Amino acid sequence: MAQKTLEKKPLLLLVPHYVGSLRYFEKLLPHLAGRYDVRFLLIFGRRSFGEMTVYAREHNSPFIAINPPKYRALLRRLPLYVTIRNAVHYSREVEKMLRERKPARIVATNDQGFYMRRLIEEANRRGVDTAVLQWALTYPGQRIRPQKQAPLWRKHIYRIGKPLYIHIRDNLLKIALGNDSRWHKGIIGGGSAKRFGVINKQALEWFKARGVPAEKMTVVGYLDFHLSKEINEEFCRDASKKEEAAKRHNIDLKKKNIIFYSTPFNRKDTAILTDEEQRRMTETLVRAVRDICPKDEYGLLFKPHPSETKEQYSYLSPYSVSFMDPLADNSELIALSDLYIAGVSTTNFIPISMDKDAVFVNLAKLPQVESARPFFGIKKFVTEPAELHLLLNDFKRGNLERQYEGREKIITDESLEKILNWIG
Repeated sequence: MAQKTLEKKPLLLLVPHYVGSLRYFEKLLPHLAGRYDVRFLLIFGRRSFGEMTVYAREHNSPFIAINPPKYRALLRRLPLYVTIRNAVHYSREVEKMLRERKPARIVATNDQGFYMRRLIEEANRRGVDTAVLQWALTYPGQRIRPQKQAPLWRKHIYRIGKPLYIHIRDNLLKIALGNDSRWHKGIIGGGSAKRFGVINKQALEWFKARGVPAEKMTVVGYLDFHLSKEINEEFCRDASKKEEAAKRHNIDLKKKNIIFYSTPFNRKDTAILTDEEQRRMTETLVRAVRDICPKDEYGLLFKPHPSETKEQYSYLSPYSVSFMDPLADNSELIALSDLYIAGVSTTNFIPISMDKDAVFVNLAKLPQVESARPFFGIKKFVTEPAELHLLLNDFKRGNLERQYEGREKIITDESLEKILNWIG
């Protein structure tokens, strides 16, 4: 009797842009592996390409890497040479990968910028189903940046030089690649991907108002809406699972635990606050917590952003802070905590999904943060330490009012099922 040939699974490429989105996509792997041969596509044009490849190797995650080209030693310091060399090399590698691998679907975090546009457009030409999955919140003030202080002469050079550089670069790309391949920076979902899955109705309306076609979008939710609720319910049902997770994260359940999530406004790609301003804001908050919640009764857990390290916050050690791993599971940490404190972060959806006590802060009084309030359903951001003291005292007494709207206004139920059905 002839042996049946195993049918080859269609290839699904998940395209993250840094470790955070890679880990978000990673949560989908167990649910997709039965239907697809799932691989991460890691692109050298991303700033965190090296970090992503290291993470993928260490965690045995299946991936395909498009590595950078080799540069001529004498020319590698010339920005135009590197840009054109990268673009030509990348275009050839994308075409080769699509030709040889023949993916059935591509799901990415964006369809804008040269690298993603090139991939999506080339995939579209080959009949690949292309999609963008919103994995983090987008809100009006996200791109607001403070006016940089620079000498007048430098501003004039920049004003004249940048358009000239862009003009030369774009024309060289057009010659090298044979088409219009400019470095467009547009809104997520506004490129040529065929489909766009968004977090909730608020996100859909926001993208629609900015020109993304409504027919392209589907409200699919956010994976952590489902996973966080699942983990929280599991910990409530099974105390041993909760204790096991607490031991893994070194959290003392004999105390009430307050978790504070870092939002770095001093990163190079953000540069809203200086390092000193970021430190002052963070230390002010931690000190305010310790003013009301002493260390013998309350654990204070600090979770750095995935782009940060624990060492950056060593100055918080005198406040008896327990540092969590920057890549630790957020749903577990928040389920193990009694109070959540953060600024503007997509992680804010998790305590809302769990119906947890939460306080949202904007001690730097940034308009960028305030603009996100309706998109999370947050009633108010705390802007003063004294105000934080009042809310912490309410928390201690067990009568902290909800600082966010009802979850039904923000949370998309059955998100996992909706995301999987949307992927196809």
